[in-house]
Amino acid sequence: MAYETIPILIPDSPIQQARLEMQEAAGRLATGESFAEELAEYDEEDLRDAARSFACVMAPIPEPYAARVQALAARIPDAALAANGRETAPHCTVRWGLDDADRAAVRAAIAAWPGPARLRLGATSAWPTPDGDCVKIDVDSPDLADLRRLIEGAAPAAADTHPFEAHITLAYVAPGRGGDFAGWADLEGLDIAVDALEFSAQDDSTTPLPLGGPVALIGAWDPNQPRDEAGKWTDGVSDAEWQSWADFGHSAINDVLTGKDIVGTIDDNGGEKITKKSAAEYAQTARRIDAAAASQVAVNPGESNEFFRGEIHENLAALKKAYPHNKEITIDRLVSTSGDYQHAQGYADQGHEMSPDALKVVVRFYNKNGVRGARARYFGEPSPEVVLARGQKFRVRGIRKHPQTGVHEVVLQSKESHPADLPRVTITTKASRIRAAAFDPNQPRDEAGKWTDGSSSSLPEAARLNGKDYIDNRKVIAVSEEILRGDAVDTDTGLAAGASPHHVAAARALVNAVRSAPEAAMPLFRGLGFDQAPDALEALRPGDSVTMGRLSSFSEDRGYASLYADKNSGAMKYEIRLEGAHRSLATDAHTGQAHRERLTFGKFEVLRIEDGGAKVPWPANFGNNYVRYKRTIVLKQVGVF
Repeated sequence: MAYETIPILIPDSPIQQARLEMQEAAGRLATGESFAEELAEYDEEDLRDAARSFACVMAPIPEPYAARVQALAARIPDAALAANGRETAPHCTVRWGLDDADRAAVRAAIAAWPGPARLRLGATSAWPTPDGDCVKIDVDSPDLADLRRLIEGAAPAAADTHPFEAHITLAYVAPGRGGDFAGWADLEGLDIAVDALEFSAQDDSTTPLPLGGPVALIGAWDPNQPRDEAGKWTDGVSDAEWQSWADFGHSAINDVLTGKDIVGTIDDNGGEKITKKSAAEYAQTARRIDAAAASQVAVNPGESNEFFRGEIHENLAALKKAYPHNKEITIDRLVSTSGDYQHAQGYADQGHEMSPDALKVVVRFYNKNGVRGARARYFGEPSPEVVLARGQKFRVRGIRKHPQTGVHEVVLQSKESHPADLPRVTITTKASRIRAAAFDPNQPRDEAGKWTDGSSSSLPEAARLNGKDYIDNRKVIAVSEEILRGDAVDTDTGLAAGASPHHVAAARALVNAVRSAPEAAMPLFRGLGFDQAPDALEALRPGDSVTMGRLSSFSEDRGYASLYADKNSGAMKYEIRLEGAHRSLATDAHTGQAHRERLTFGKFEVLRIEDGGAKVPWPANFGNNYVRYKRTIVLKQVGVF
């Protein structure tokens, strides 16, 4: 099966493997171990040639910070230096492995970047290289990571395939000496704004690449483009209509577009019964989203103009039937995709949790020219979701099982071009990172004086992010578990892997809000659904202790909570009821969702177990239906922690 045109290759060359092993070895540098054995097995000449035969993109460190970096490097004794010595031009490499011919493509890829890139310096560390141990300052910079993704999209054949670990090289020292200079914290916490990158050619000449170009729509400017209530340009779809699409309306909106009468039907997720009034609202939403998707082109340079959709299929035969090899298919409905692979896979994971025997699938929509589609907005913020326009044609290039994750991937390719006058909407891989148009010296700072986005103290923003969609909710909840366990939040390999700084800030704000919430006494309810009776719930008895070690969602409305037991689709329905005094955070005032949600966590005691199949009706506006619980477990809160 050929994938020449689709950039989904797994690094497997000896040089790439050597780099990965060297990075793993670098993690043991602080123990003082020798790296002679690790380096001896590599073809050092090949590594040296590779390192010096390519162009690169760098973030030069501006003054006065460059002088402070060089002063730190000067503390390394001359006797410890290797042949390459100290770095004379402090910088952070963004992308290595380029050719001189990539200069124009790189410039175009970052032209729309809205402002300076921000770097936060850490302590010093070291790792082994063929030129000796590299002593470096660790750098935390989501901005540089996103810029690297944009450049990767512009130059997908680059030789630099190792994971991005931002750093500023201080010097090269003799093998085994790097640990002597690790852990220096002189510049830790220092924030730097870089207003230009540099393209360093193969002959070491440099070309500046200024940051701070135009943002958002690229293409023909339309003075008649619709504006929202605040006077900002919009795609013609209101925030409320996008929220309607997100909450329940996919099927209903698509049914309207195909001419079906939806009055009296139940919309997505077993939700609300559609009335004449709501049908008219769906029709208006359908027309606006359909028009918006058809009238603009979405490009995703950080993912080489691929968009992703998470699905589940009963088995491989069903998947092949849905996507026959080499067949051209036409999108006949508005299709929800994401510019972020992990975001899309999260929806496949969600479906797999409900149907464990099904295949997890990610469909990859690829068109080097971009796709016609509209970028969704939720709570007024751009989302990584892109709704593809109807009528686009894609050819099924193949189905493969990812060798590392086991997810089945369907590759769809289109070669359609788009009118030049259609506006282009650029999607960044990390859509939650919204940047200002220029560097703001008055940006809020935390207690330690470090820059922050301000979300750490904004409870409304935290509650909205937690309730925004399934993926954001999972990340906030995962972060909260690490916080409540007292662990350092690890967004690389821990429970919170993949979480952004916004998710971490939201989790901290919500946890602190629950801890400081006044006591309340109204009963709270939570509905759960399982395919099989869980042993943990069946084994509970009065007097037992229960710990909820993460933010947990309850509702003041028993009927509304029952929807979640039914939504989870398993045949075994359980209810958790919280009685007595408790500390909990009411979120509705912040999210406006009007479902009487409360978040809590802590230690609980089982008061009683109610078996016998309690029958709980749905809320009246959700149709004439009910949930029958197998068991109700009644708890009282002992305390939060």
